[in-house]
Amino acid sequence: MKTGIPIYTAEQSRELDAKTMQKYQLSDDVLMELAGAKATDFIGTLPVNHVLLLIGPGNNGGDGWVIARHLALQSNIEKIWIYEPFPEKRGKLNRLNAQRVESFVLTDKIVFLQNLDTIKADVIIDALFGTGLNKPIPEDIVSIIKRVNTLNAIKVSIDCPTGLDSTTGDLLPIAYKADYTLTFGGKKLGFFLNEAQLMTGKIIVLPIGFDHQLVSTNYSELPETFLGAKPSNRKHKYDDGYITLIAGSEGLSGAAFLAAKAALVAGAPAVELLYPKGLYPVFDILLPDVLKIGIGNDSDRHFKSNHLAEIQQLLEKGNRTVVLGPGLGRQNATSEFVHQLIPSLRGKTLIDADALTLLSDYSQSLPKNCILTPHWGELATLSAKKINSDYERIQTASNMAVSKQVWVFSKGTFGALCSPDGSVSFLPFSNELFRKTGFGDVFSGYFAGIWQNNDSILDTFLETSITLRNKAKPFSPTDLTPNHLL
Repeated sequence: MKTGIPIYTAEQSRELDAKTMQKYQLSDDVLMELAGAKATDFIGTLPVNHVLLLIGPGNNGGDGWVIARHLALQSNIEKIWIYEPFPEKRGKLNRLNAQRVESFVLTDKIVFLQNLDTIKADVIIDALFGTGLNKPIPEDIVSIIKRVNTLNAIKVSIDCPTGLDSTTGDLLPIAYKADYTLTFGGKKLGFFLNEAQLMTGKIIVLPIGFDHQLVSTNYSELPETFLGAKPSNRKHKYDDGYITLIAGSEGLSGAAFLAAKAALVAGAPAVELLYPKGLYPVFDILLPDVLKIGIGNDSDRHFKSNHLAEIQQLLEKGNRTVVLGPGLGRQNATSEFVHQLIPSLRGKTLIDADALTLLSDYSQSLPKNCILTPHWGELATLSAKKINSDYERIQTASNMAVSKQVWVFSKGTFGALCSPDGSVSFLPFSNELFRKTGFGDVFSGYFAGIWQNNDSILDTFLETSITLRNKAKPFSPTDLTPNHLL
């Protein structure tokens, strides 16, 4: 399953560049001219009279030279300052375009700098290093970036902010902090990882004739729209089946409450909560509009293996979308219960929270129509692997989806849905608002409520994410709580 707008690693970007040139018999000089011209068109929309260009020795710097030449032709541009730290290291194409600028007729507009001490530019353009950078930048470039990051100007980066690894999103060790990143052909994987969004600013994809059919990528960015579920033909609220939450334990009833309420808010016609019977006084007050079924005895405050038969009997009746995990707790008895319950789950199943942790040593197959929703720590526990970076998070989640043949929603700065076929679909917006405890429970319940009447996991994921984000928009990050989404 591949959908959305393609996202590329640095290696794939180079491959797309090379294969496009080969197929259409284009020179790298032609592509550089197109890139520089397109970037100049955008820069020309900014309030700019004085420009500072930071130009590196490679092809990214070559783009910078093209931009300088095109900007000099614009009547509103009064001065273009060029700072080039390594003129002696110019590559072949970089040198060619530098010579074109140096021989340019409008040389009175272009000034070559030895330092950055007295410059007051409206716009600063970073064309130092592009997508190919994957090692720490030199100390003198670190100093330059620190300096320009403090300047009061509109900051533009060409293709990728200098100092940001375009594949992993790592800082090397510092990055140019752009207001706009003008990237060619498609967004880069690193833009969706770690805190890269703080470096890229608004990302503008500039088309310069790349043929996206020439390079295969498993990564894509989802659109900010969704199809929505088809209208139900039910005559009775139970015709579409139940959202069945198996959730709750002593001290963790809030998670079950949030998930159940979220399923109702999502429009589920019938929501039932299976909970340890000893928690009845809590849930009877909290959830008057949810069907509640206490499991076990009045003294039971967490799930145990002897609850299995009772639950299995309930699950055999009707069509159910099961949510397993919110507030389950991590007792040994509950772990045994979860391990024994999983094989009996046949329909749509969402596994979240404590259930994920309890499955860390589970080796059997998971339900066929199943989605796991781990945050970073749960993913590490579930995979029995230390995850050292956001890039490793995505690779681990994708490998898990393929090996277990389930869907995995990997929670992070940019949430990613990993499918059983190996494709990875990123949300088109950050999840920064949803880092507090409880938002995961709301997501699980809301997802189940949408999924009940929509067989597409991808569209359910997108609708859930967009709807919850829109609900959160009126609130500041500090004020927002899970209850605001209900």
